[in-house]
Amino acid sequence: MARDIGVPDVTVRQWRNRSGSIPVRYWNVIREAAKAKGVDLDLQVFVPAEAE
Repeated sequence: MARDIGVPDVTVRQWRNRSGSIPVRYWNVIREAAKAKGVDLDLQVFVPAEAE
């Protein structure tokens, strides 16, 4: 994923290691990268469960 969105691998690992949340500013970048691979991600998948 890091390569697909143009960030260092360590950045994505940090997201996973610190509470598993992805910063909002990357949500659409990730959605576009997924779309390029034929995957449609709903924004809801990025919202932490405790925020719902």
